Amino acid sequence: MIDIEICIDCTDPSNALSSANAALEGGAKRIECCRDMHEGGLTPELPIIQQIVDLVGGKIEIVVMIRPRSGDFNFNRSERLNMLTQAQEIIAIGVDGIVFGSLDNGKLDEVLCEEMALFASYNGVKNTFHRVFDALSDPIGALEFLEEARFQRILTSGNPWGSSSTAVDGIPNINAYALESPKMEWVIGGGVSAENASALIQGITAKHLSLHAYSSVLENGVTSALKVKQLVEIAQKTR
Repeated sequence: MIDIEICIDCTDPSNALSSANAALEGGAKRIECCRDMHEGGLTPELPIIQQIVDLVGGKIEIVVMIRPRSGDFNFNRSERLNMLTQAQEIIAIGVDGIVFGSLDNGKLDEVLCEEMALFASYNGVKNTFHRVFDALSDPIGALEFLEEARFQRILTSGNPWGSSSTAVDGIPNINAYALESPKMEWVIGGGVSAENASALIQGITAKHLSLHAYSSVLENGVTSALKVKQLVEIAQKTR
């Protein structure tokens, strides 16, 4: 079965709670909580995360973005310490996982990535390396480290960072990644919708696969339970 992950914008508390509930009602397996999606997603405020956990915790898996600012993914010492603190505070609330990534001029920032991954593992939550994976100069070369650091998931579109292409265009690269790292769960994002879900599921050979949707399941800026349900039903029928 292919799991569906819904990204929800937690900038506005009311909309965030409505979106979380809609994802649950639509049958999604997991939600990723972010804020300021126009900036590519940043760390939500703690009170909003707590409200979401109180509302749907235990009923749907909740993972949270750890990204302190917009712009590039090369973080200075102060930002790195802030990310570790954010992770500690968010995990303490009772979420199921954290989502993060850090680079060092196009390569993995191995020190921070290992610290964050080990922290997540020590606290019994899952960790996802987010779509900055697509900005790596050698994504396949990074897989061995990410596996050894105990990342369970990688979010990717299969296309270079900043590309306007959708995940359908990235299928050949995704398959190359999955061949190199078959134990990894590949979370596919980038224009994922009910219209292309079947093509993605049929075209991607990864054993462990999830689909990650955001804009395609929105209605008036809030997640639609009906649109989530449509995506979930297509995924259930396809594989």
